[in-house]
Amino acid sequence: MPNTADECSIEIATLPQRNFIFRRCFTSKYIPNLSTALLALLLLTGQTAAHCPNEVSPALASFTADGGKGSTNIVTDPGCPWTVISDVPWLTVTSAASGFGKATISYSVARNSTPGNRVGHLSVTGNPFTVTQTGVGASVSDLAISKTHVGNFVVGVNGIYRLTVTNVGSVASAGEIKVSDTLPAGLSFVSATGAGWTCSASGSVVTCVNSASLAPEAASVVVIAVAVSKIAVPGVINTATVSNASDAFPDNNTAADPTFVSSGEVLSLNSGTAATGTILPDPLGVFPCTFFAPQYTIDVGPSALQVIVSVIGDPGAELLVSYGRPVEQSAFPVADFTSKSFIPAKTIYIGPQSTPALLQGTYFVSVANCTRSQASFNLTATVITQDSAVKIEELAVDDGTAESALLGDGLVVVNRLTPSHYPSRLKAIRIYLAQFEARPAPVEDRIRLVAFSDPTSSGRPPNPPSWLVDQVVAIPGQDEFIDFPLENGPTIFSGDWYVGFQHPMPDAGAIGALVSSDLSGIQRQASFYSIDNGITFLGPAFTPSLQMNFMIRAVVENVLRQRRRP
Repeated sequence: MPNTADECSIEIATLPQRNFIFRRCFTSKYIPNLSTALLALLLLTGQTAAHCPNEVSPALASFTADGGKGSTNIVTDPGCPWTVISDVPWLTVTSAASGFGKATISYSVARNSTPGNRVGHLSVTGNPFTVTQTGVGASVSDLAISKTHVGNFVVGVNGIYRLTVTNVGSVASAGEIKVSDTLPAGLSFVSATGAGWTCSASGSVVTCVNSASLAPEAASVVVIAVAVSKIAVPGVINTATVSNASDAFPDNNTAADPTFVSSGEVLSLNSGTAATGTILPDPLGVFPCTFFAPQYTIDVGPSALQVIVSVIGDPGAELLVSYGRPVEQSAFPVADFTSKSFIPAKTIYIGPQSTPALLQGTYFVSVANCTRSQASFNLTATVITQDSAVKIEELAVDDGTAESALLGDGLVVVNRLTPSHYPSRLKAIRIYLAQFEARPAPVEDRIRLVAFSDPTSSGRPPNPPSWLVDQVVAIPGQDEFIDFPLENGPTIFSGDWYVGFQHPMPDAGAIGALVSSDLSGIQRQASFYSIDNGITFLGPAFTPSLQMNFMIRAVVENVLRQRRRP
């Protein structure tokens, strides 16, 4: 830790499934008069694992008894995290065991002093890389099989499996090579092709034979097309085997391929009308998330001001929304908007200030279950238009990305937020809370929610403010915006809201509740802080070279038009 205001230490830091550069400095260098707090700048260079495809290429390697060195490649998107683990002591990773983006993994294979062959694996973010090694004096044929599928399977659309047989031995194979694939329930045979292969199916068993010899390090591919029925939802595990009379090493003759299957069903959802259901967990225990069979659509017209999507039910029900296309229902679902904290009620607000902003057209809504128990839900999607009597509005200054954090003993942080209409009633305070490097998880920390107003819209908090909200709450989740509902919340008739919270005190590194900040978005200069328990506020929170928007939002109910008396 540096001991002057002009010194900084830089280290690698992480949020769950993310990679950051962590700069830690005494904050007097950045924020005047904030001598008791530290500024932690977390510069995002990674992305969540949920958006990260990855594979290993090549997936097989073979060595003689003498051993040696080798490498394989991780193929993934920039910034995506990966890890490498060996399952045997004689196969050692010699390059970095973790990192981000495309990379080359180097490894070494120790000498095999026994007469028997052996096999080991590197697990690269769950993808197997198989190494076989002959024993002393062994000179044999050794056939191995690997299996992959193309994309996620959808009910009613044919799926494709690719089976690759490779001779990882030191001599050519002799005799007929046979591949067998017993299709799981929900998949049925359509076709199977491959150069030199003759394929047929009997019930669920697909059999392909090849009479040609397979040279050392050569490979031969069989492509199997299958029909996908609803029985296969939410996923299947498809297993194939290879056999050959000259194969001396059967331990690598089986390959299993877990395959996610979505229903592809889409239903229309009317504004304000509830849809209910129950999502069973993955019966195979393989996939992180399962989905309620249909997705829902909600149409947004030109007069729409906002869309509010809410789910109430078991904490395991996760909410996902995408514009113009279905939510990608996969093992790691992808959507434009997600709400996944382990709390019973979740809401997504889509409006002009959301990221991405509200658009005219069709939104797709999906509910996922990412737990090991069933999850029931009640889903609603409401379109607020110019003809609505009230508008539920989410007020924000951030762009939805957390790139920094500010912490300090008893630090009070607020955002200035202006509603579009009056009267405006405060319904909830939303705070983005995450676990930062070398800090505990914020879950169950207690913070003080605060809110006040400036009826004159002067642009700065009144000193001292008159508290409209002043209550202590426990944090129920992390790594997204957490809603803190307010019963009978206050109402203003003009001016600006100021909403935020106070960090726990003393901090001493034992508290995980930090205010996350947006550095990359348009800087609104609407974030303020107090170091004297909220008596006076300083800011906006920015520096000559760095500005920040606190990731604190308000959910307000505004009156758009007065109802006529009967």
